[in-house]
Parts: sequence; C-alpha cells; structure tokens
Amino acid sequence: MKIKFCGGCNPFYDRKKVYIMLLKNKKVQKLDKVIILNGCQRGCRKSLKDKNIINVQEYIINNDLKDINEEKIYNWIIENIFK
Repeated sequence: MKIKFCGGCNPFYDRKKVYIMLLKNKKVQKLDKVIILNGCQRGCRKSLKDKNIINVQEYIINNDLKDINEEKIYNWIIENIFK
C-alpha cells in the first residue's frame, strides 16, 4: 500500500486520522494499491483512471460535501479496495 496526500490547503476531515486507521489494517498494508487522501473536492493530487488507485476526492464529490468524516471515508476506502 502506498498513501499520498494532497497539499492540505482546505481539508474537510482529519487526513492523519484516516492514515493511521489504514496503517493499522494489516490486510490493506499488503496490497498493491495507491490511496490518495485528498482533503477536499478540488483534487490537487491527481490520478489517472487506474483500478489500483483509490482517490478520496471521489468520495467527497459523490457525497456532495455531506457526511464527511474519518470513519465513513475509511470504510469507503476499504470497500473500494476489496471490490
């Protein structure tokens, strides 16, 4: 697992908290995935359409800036990793 962060200029959630949650998940650590912890809908950290990349920007946009919290974002990442 590789985790990348955006610049953090306008985060809607605590990206460090999600990062720590991901580090504690042993199953996730072993995967060949890239997780991009964009803090808002702008998506300063871009990615190509790639099945091995999970971009939190997608969660934020699809939820119309509602229900943005660390637990829900973490669960969304886990769901998308194991699709």
